[in-house]
Order: sequence, then C-alpha cells, then structure tokens
Amino acid sequence: MIEKHYKTREVAEMLRVAEDTVRRLAQRGELKSVKIGNDYRFSESEIAAFLKRNMNPPA
Repeated sequence: MIEKHYKTREVAEMLRVAEDTVRRLAQRGELKSVKIGNDYRFSESEIAAFLKRNMNPPA
C-alpha cells in the first residue's frame, strides 16, 4: 500500500506554521521530503517522526 503524502501547504496547516517554515525544514533536512517540481511532498510517517523528535518532554 502506498503511504499518504502531503503538500507543503497541508503540512503547514497541520503544524500551524508558515509554509516558508516547512520549506526551510525540508531544505535543512530536518523534515524529510521529496521535491516534485517546485513543491515538496511529505510522507505521513516522516511527519510523525518529525513530531516525535521535536516534541517537548513533559515538565
């Protein structure tokens, strides 16, 4: 089965950040992606992994 992938705009909405922030994360390799044309695609599993790596531990 093919995993669901999201566009930059969709990831920005999910993370509640600007699209430019998502692009910078992709360019720096912090959020793995595939570039198709002028846009990036992000797999559901990579978004989950990114969130897990960057979540603040409970106080």
